[in-house]
Amino acid sequence: MGRENLVIKRDISYIYKAMRDFVHLHVHTEYSLLDGVSQIVDSKGNPGDLILAAQANGMKALAITDHGNMFGVPEFYQTCHKSNLKPILGSEFYLAMGPDATDTKAPYARKNHHLTVLSRNDTGFRNLTKLSSYSYGKGFYYRPRIDKAILEKHSEGLVVMSGCLQGEQASYIRNDRFDDALASAKKMKELFGDNFYIELMDNGMPEQKAVMKDLIELARRLNIKTVATNDVHYSLKNDAAVQDIALAIGTRSTLDDPKRLKLSTQEFYLKSGDEMFEVFREVPEALNTTLEIAEKCNVTIDFDQLRLPAYDPPKGFDSFTYLKSLCEKGIPVRYGKKTKAVSDRMAMELDVIKNMGFSSYFLIVWDFINYARTQGIAVGPGRGSGAGSIVAYLLQITDIDPLEYDLLFERFLNPGRISMPDLDIDFEEARRLEVVDYVKEKYGEDSVGQIITYSKMLAKGAIRDVGRVMGIELTECDALTKLIPQGEDIKTAMDTSGDIKKLIAAKPKLKELLLNASRIEGRKRHFGVHAAGVVITPGEISDFVPLARAKNGLITQYDGDYLTRMGLLKVDFLGLKTLTVIQEAVEDVYRNKKIKIDLKELPRNDRKTFQMLSRARTVGIFQVESEGMRDVLRKMKPTLFTDLSAVLALYRPGPMNSGMVDEFIERKNGMRAYEYQHPLLKDILEETYGVILYQEQVMLIARALAGFSLAKADVLRKAMGKKIMSVLEAQKEDFMKGCAVNKIPDKIAADIFDTLVHFAEYGFNKSHSTAYALISYQTAYLKANFPLEFMTALLNSVIGDEKKLSPYLAECERLGIEVKPADINASDVYFSARGDNAIIFGLLAVKNTGEKACEDLVAERKKNGKFKDFNDFLSRAVAITSFNKRMAEFLVKSGACWGLSRDSEGIVNSLDMMMTSAESVNRDRLSGQASLFAEQPAVVELKGEVTETQKLKYEKEALGFYFTGHPLTRYEKYFRYFRTSTLAGLDKSGMSEHILTGIVKEIKNRKTKKGKDMFVIKLEDLTGVVELVGYKDRLPPEMPEIKEDMIIAVKGSMVETASGKRFTGEKFYSAKEAFRKIPKKLKIYMSTAGLDEKYIESVIKELKKYPGNTQVAFVLHTKKRGKWRWATGIGVTVDAKFLNSLEDKFGEDCWKIES
Repeated sequence: MGRENLVIKRDISYIYKAMRDFVHLHVHTEYSLLDGVSQIVDSKGNPGDLILAAQANGMKALAITDHGNMFGVPEFYQTCHKSNLKPILGSEFYLAMGPDATDTKAPYARKNHHLTVLSRNDTGFRNLTKLSSYSYGKGFYYRPRIDKAILEKHSEGLVVMSGCLQGEQASYIRNDRFDDALASAKKMKELFGDNFYIELMDNGMPEQKAVMKDLIELARRLNIKTVATNDVHYSLKNDAAVQDIALAIGTRSTLDDPKRLKLSTQEFYLKSGDEMFEVFREVPEALNTTLEIAEKCNVTIDFDQLRLPAYDPPKGFDSFTYLKSLCEKGIPVRYGKKTKAVSDRMAMELDVIKNMGFSSYFLIVWDFINYARTQGIAVGPGRGSGAGSIVAYLLQITDIDPLEYDLLFERFLNPGRISMPDLDIDFEEARRLEVVDYVKEKYGEDSVGQIITYSKMLAKGAIRDVGRVMGIELTECDALTKLIPQGEDIKTAMDTSGDIKKLIAAKPKLKELLLNASRIEGRKRHFGVHAAGVVITPGEISDFVPLARAKNGLITQYDGDYLTRMGLLKVDFLGLKTLTVIQEAVEDVYRNKKIKIDLKELPRNDRKTFQMLSRARTVGIFQVESEGMRDVLRKMKPTLFTDLSAVLALYRPGPMNSGMVDEFIERKNGMRAYEYQHPLLKDILEETYGVILYQEQVMLIARALAGFSLAKADVLRKAMGKKIMSVLEAQKEDFMKGCAVNKIPDKIAADIFDTLVHFAEYGFNKSHSTAYALISYQTAYLKANFPLEFMTALLNSVIGDEKKLSPYLAECERLGIEVKPADINASDVYFSARGDNAIIFGLLAVKNTGEKACEDLVAERKKNGKFKDFNDFLSRAVAITSFNKRMAEFLVKSGACWGLSRDSEGIVNSLDMMMTSAESVNRDRLSGQASLFAEQPAVVELKGEVTETQKLKYEKEALGFYFTGHPLTRYEKYFRYFRTSTLAGLDKSGMSEHILTGIVKEIKNRKTKKGKDMFVIKLEDLTGVVELVGYKDRLPPEMPEIKEDMIIAVKGSMVETASGKRFTGEKFYSAKEAFRKIPKKLKIYMSTAGLDEKYIESVIKELKKYPGNTQVAFVLHTKKRGKWRWATGIGVTVDAKFLNSLEDKFGEDCWKIES
């Protein structure tokens, strides 16, 4: 009896302690991608549900142990500290079953145990980082894995727990191998001592209960402490369904699949200490162990320390003095002579750079940009706030003079706002990686790496993903996604969209889909690689951050934001095709016209350039070729370089929706008067016509009126832009005081402050806008003054992309530039300028060719002369390794061999035999067997000429578009009289019912749910493409089915559906029948001059040769009566032959059809 009471007393003491304190040490967040769903931070940057749940449960500490990674560690660490939670940093590793994780041949290679590892101190955290990097590097085999040897090597400073049911000891016990479990636990204890714990879990799974007794016994025998965990995968109990859906998405299964991987209970949430006591009532000491471990784990991540690689300056310099000397050398290059303004600005910036410890940073960036320039790699003029630095300008990192354009260094580097500088650099896309390779060579492969990015489940993707796992048809999911406005979350759309409310009221399953999708929306889905970001570290990257595996190598596990927060150097090596266009155009101008263009010396007031911009002739012009941009240009009519910068700043959702764009344009064009609220504003706002357009203007106003330093003004600018009210209130008080010193009345000062707050919301970074305006201006200048060379470079920038090539070819036609088709005897690999006003297609623009094969083909022609005929071409081409039959076929179809033979169809039909023969002869030649009597290549007589229809069909197949003509061209003249709109004009027509004409380019036959035959076609005319839906029972007898390349007319209407607008066809006509059936009336316009009864009789006789249902009326024109109409009562059949006969009699514009 006494013994029992003693046990009870002991239990009670633990109960009270457990109820007060418990720490979750096995926690999966959303970074256990599509397995855990707990959020550390929500979509607005506030503490997420995981942190809030821990706080609600009164917890003082919390661990992160995501599956096989450390992705969420920095976010977790910072958020926990801000939320008064002690962060415990760890990972649930995959432990290879064999002794060597790199042995992928072993029979157990794909099988792994789970192991929970926590970092006890800073050394442990470094070892955790090394282990994680190893798992994704040498240890990776289907999963990131470690082995016991690497674990032993990096064991210092770690706490290790035995893991879940997949842990080594639990796995042995489940397979009745208790002795193996005992032996493996003993080895772990020998390695980690009191820092190894046996992990106990009870989420209500029978398997867990089955192993717990033996795990406790194992721990007792080896004197190892047990620790209670809950394998947390979601924060709240009712989030179990969200996790279940995420897991189904990740495993590509459906919720109704009985064999799918799933958590079998709903107990994997962040339980309170009380709830954990209820579960572990019989082993309360395991709860107390969590406190012991939490006390042991103390890791500090220093986010305030700079970790820049050292730049090695020449002898006699340190990094700062060398930086200063480079700036001094840059003054005569940039300014001619040293002025006080230049000297003062440079001294100020250098002082800030030195004090903030960024001298090496600037030298590193200067060094690789200098390398790029010396190698002839095009470099952009700058981007972002870095263009506001005179130091960057003197070093030729940027090409924008900050003094000329009032750009502010403090917007880039602010001593009062400690953060890493961010000099993003644009390089020509094709050679960007050469610069990255240079950096790798200079600082070491292990010190330069790409950066991870994480994609989230956005609204539309979440609906599709959740719909799939719920077994809902994709068409229904797509219908829902089209009702979600861009950028809006699902919950908001459900609350505000009448269409959605109607749809989900009719279909409860879709309501369930939206509710599920809204709960998973915003969660991390998968990781990828930043397109341009590179980190450069002062040692191996894995000394600072863990690495993960991507398709092309290892990348950092932390994203760019956290890398910079940790003081590491991140540089974006951005690829910009436009720089290649500019460089190639400049080179072509010199090659063709011997005119040397210095982009840095371009006049920024070129009349032709601004005329072109004002007319919005901006196809191919950087940043301003969209229809919306062209509309702004057309209205604004820019006349200054600063106007172009303003256009880029204005064309954003904020200014567009606020009426700011119209106000700016009206002020610029003198249509709206404006006044400055105070005379001091004039110098700052004059270039933007009194509108506060740029963030820098907010800062300059605060300095001019209130005496703010630019550093302090930058804090104000940021607070205004982000509406940080706590900062704004204090800043307003300082602003008012400063204005009072300058004798500005309180009322005016307050009004100006309110104006700043209003405009700051839409304010844009002037440094970035000015830098990108320079690229826009350079492209516009080249197009306006050297259109041939510019368009050649532009076409080459999109070679192989038929959708982009087509409008650029149309622009060449508008500019009066002749574009010649590909010619095997004249074309180069790429488009090339010919003469004063022509461009010839490059061979690479033909589908199924390759750059190497095209290069070899051109080299063969240049070396051994032009190809005499097709047989000569083929016999020489087959000797080229990269040449093949497919390439030959598409060169023929493209028209590139037109000069050798016009019998394209004959060649295509005989190509197999011709290629076989030519290859055989080439093999004999190579083997030395050729002789006088050796086999000669088969000669096929090519005397025919391909039909125009077949020629165009081939051309479309080989190029992706019609080039020398269009099948619709001969019909266009007639179609335009009875169709109601071109396809491009459908949205602008304002009508719902239409008659459309075009050629069928794609057809998909489907069945409705009721079994009705339907089809979806892509109808194309000379202006665009539209998707059209029709039903087979609406097709006329003479056209029982629709096929590709048919030319048709369709009568139908635009219908608003859940999936958006689509055209539904009600009546379909072949081209021939369209003329006969659609027209209801035909008007023939004729003059009465020379008209007599005999002539009219002859006309009526001619009309009667074409009997039909279209009623004919003459519209006669006389000097006395003007126009008058005469209904003949005659019905005719309208077709091309009939209309041609009318035009022969009365002229081309003599008729008009009414439907």
